[in-house]
Formats: sequence, C-alpha cells, structure tokens
Amino acid sequence: CQKTTAPPRADKPSREQVADNNAVVLAKAKASTIPEQDLLSWEKTDAEFQAGTMLGPYYAIGHLPGTDPRLLNRFSILERHGGAVKASCRNIDDCKAPGHNEDSANTAAHRPADLDMFGAVIRAEGEAFPEEAMAGFPSDFKGAYRQVPACPKQALDFTVATWDPLQACTVFGIAVSQLFGSGNAPLNFTRYPDFCCRALGVLLAIACIHCVDDMLVVEILKTVMSAYSSWREFAELCGWDVPDAKSPPPAQIFRALGAMIDLTAFPYG
Repeated sequence: CQKTTAPPRADKPSREQVADNNAVVLAKAKASTIPEQDLLSWEKTDAEFQAGTMLGPYYAIGHLPGTDPRLLNRFSILERHGGAVKASCRNIDDCKAPGHNEDSANTAAHRPADLDMFGAVIRAEGEAFPEEAMAGFPSDFKGAYRQVPACPKQALDFTVATWDPLQACTVFGIAVSQLFGSGNAPLNFTRYPDFCCRALGVLLAIACIHCVDDMLVVEILKTVMSAYSSWREFAELCGWDVPDAKSPPPAQIFRALGAMIDLTAFPYG
C-alpha cells in the first residue's frame, strides 16, 4: 500500500560522526563466545563473497574502494523454524545501532499475507469451484534478500564488518544486495514476489499470494500440478533461485506460515 514516510533523521551524519560510529563498530567486530557459531556465520558470509552478493573480502579499511565508508556490524543467531529439526545459522546486519535505518524513508509499506488472507483466498477458490477438491503448495525464494540488488550509490554506506574465524581477524564486505537488518530491505525485496503474484494471476489465472518471500498457492486438485509447474518455470525464466527443497509438490495437507493447511474437506466440508 502507498504510505510515504519521512526519515527520522533529516541530515546525513558528519564525517566526525561516521568516524566515531566506525570506531564503535570495529570494537564490536570480534569473535563471539561460540566458535562453532562463528564458523557457521563465516561460511554464509564467504558464500556471499563467492556469489558476488557482497563485494570483498577486504581485510583493512584502507583496502576498501572510495572514501568514508559507513560500517555496520554483522552478528548471527541460531534458529529453527518451518518444521526444521536442526537449527540453522542466520546472519543479521545491524543497521539500527549505527543509524543507517534513521537515514532512510519509503514511499510505500508492505502488508505481508497472513493465515486470514490465505483462508480468504481458499474460500474464494472454493466458492468459484464448489464441486471440486482443492490442493495447494508453498514455495520459497532461497536467500531472498540476496537475490535483489541494492543501489550502487549507497554501497559504501553499507559496509559490513564481521569476524573471519579462519584468519582470526575483522573482515569487511560491501553490500550490493539487500541486508537482513536494513529497514528498507523488506519493501525493496517484496516488490518482486508481489510482481510474481500479479503476473501469475493475470497470465496464468493462478491464485497466489505472498508473505515476503513465501509464495502461497491454492488451486483445484485437477489442475494444481499445472499451477505448480507453471510457477516453477516462470521463476526459472525470471532468474529466481526457487529450489526444490523450498518448494514441496502440491498436496491437500501442507505447511504454510507456520501452520498446517488441511484442504481434504473440500468440496463437502
């Protein structure tokens, strides 16, 4: 929806403020108390360097291109969600403490789909096809934010400082994709799955909504495999990384948004 917001801080920080902030960030860019988690975090960071979604690694501020980079810290958490049995590591880039999020504003706001909205879509589909059995499926973008580029003019303003446990030193990377922790990243990314939902509806008559990077589709049982294969082909043609592991085949009972969706009662429920 359209919703213009003003930046909380009208003026960009001075050079002196940036220098002071960088000193604070550097003091925090050290090893954590959990070496195993540091290794998992570094594996993900190194994968970003290899994929080109972050430029680097740079092992000294003087090696960074340009002048006056604005640093921010990266830290990691272990999480388990979506029915996962084993915890995974997620890197979070702290754009709040150094003030990066205070210097940004948006002209729109993202309203992510929830279970109520998905329920409304299922009901509408059931009313349109009252004699048909129903099925559906979720689908997820891999490393969603990393698939959407950032503005090149803002790259040095988002220079990540983190810890390399293999070299036992601080390392820097320049963000050229969306950062998990940036106030603008959710909206910058969700424009793309929102486009996908609109395109699937207009071009292929597929009922699809999304919650950030989670795509949710409901379809009559007779044609759900067609909807599934069409979405996967569409994503591939657009260049999106939507792997099999994050896109289970259609079913009448499936997990979506942390809940189990049961469509077995259609059309008689």
